Amino acid sequence: MKYLLTVLLLSKLLHCFGLSRTEVLADTAQLLSKRLLLFTDYQVYFRCANSICAEDVAMEAGALSYSIKRRQNPFAWVPPRIKEPNLLDQVTDTLTFDAWRLAEKDWELHFLPNYVALITEFTQRTFTFSEDKLKAVSGLLKVLDGSRRAFPGGLPRDWLAETLLWQPRDGSPYSIDIDTIGIPTWSWAAWSLSEGCRWTEYSRPNALACQEPEMTVHTLRSDGTVTSYCVWSSRLGFFGNKKKNDPDPLTRNARQLLRLSGTLLSFYTSIRTFWIGAPITRTRTPRDALQAYYLEDRNGDRVGKIWTCDRLVRTGIKHQFIAISSRRTGLAIKGAVAGKYIPSTSDGEGNSTDRPASSWRVINVMLVLWKGDVAYRVAVGQVIKEAWDHWNASMKKNKIIYLG
Repeated sequence: MKYLLTVLLLSKLLHCFGLSRTEVLADTAQLLSKRLLLFTDYQVYFRCANSICAEDVAMEAGALSYSIKRRQNPFAWVPPRIKEPNLLDQVTDTLTFDAWRLAEKDWELHFLPNYVALITEFTQRTFTFSEDKLKAVSGLLKVLDGSRRAFPGGLPRDWLAETLLWQPRDGSPYSIDIDTIGIPTWSWAAWSLSEGCRWTEYSRPNALACQEPEMTVHTLRSDGTVTSYCVWSSRLGFFGNKKKNDPDPLTRNARQLLRLSGTLLSFYTSIRTFWIGAPITRTRTPRDALQAYYLEDRNGDRVGKIWTCDRLVRTGIKHQFIAISSRRTGLAIKGAVAGKYIPSTSDGEGNSTDRPASSWRVINVMLVLWKGDVAYRVAVGQVIKEAWDHWNASMKKNKIIYLG
């Protein structure tokens, strides 16, 4: 009876956010499909997968934890909303060239870990009708952010630079779901993810994206018209960033392909060509299973890594990558970069030493395939900035990218 009452109360709550009965049932089933019954000498207690509904929490702990680091799943209980680094710390870090890193110490993720944990759990579920993925999760996303147009393609508008870098879990077979017409390839909802998706290093303050391009979101409305609006990061740089006022225009080909994907992103960024080398860890895995590979330049020198599958690597062709954002740490690609690209520091006497990986500037990249002038997501990776700037120097000028 307590379990049924919990389902009814949750359904009422979701219905209050404007969901239809079908969406309410889908949300409730997905959220409570994993459950745990605790048998004690006195009573049987119910607990759902994310501990959102747990009858025995107060009995076990006495109080709920408010620390992200103390819980395995940060969506279990919403943490306090911590503000961004204050202006004084930002000014001090700028004047000292980030020597003290005060802003990093003050930074606490608030919205992002809750979104990541929710989608990580949600993408491990199986749907009879894959095109209903975004509809089923829409009610829960409204709880995180109820503003209009907050989640284009199921990704948070204010964190597009980070969440575009989702990837399947290691060893997970993955592929585009052919039944998800109307969902863009850069959305996790368009892919068949047997083990769900994840975001690497999202919990590290210096791994947050910076210098991401300003994006335009193009959506196809039910009446056939196109709505375009600009997207700006909520994390402004020192003294703020100049925001563009006019959305990017659509080409004829992009407008036609928008009818298939339902949503397009457009932004100006750079393009480079690299080759996929050997796997970083040689293991026997299925051809469609995700694993990390070295990225190489035309001379065979390593420039970073890519997370993809053997089926794509065996094509043996050079691949095109677009820059999504940059980050201030290269810990994820430590050992995957040739010495010629590692930045160094000089002591003034002619001696130089390699800088630690934690201080490398890294470009977050997306491997894409093209249909005309529209790019489609294949995989994500990281390239050290020195290699990105070195190759294809003739293509320094940024090009508009339509990501469908």
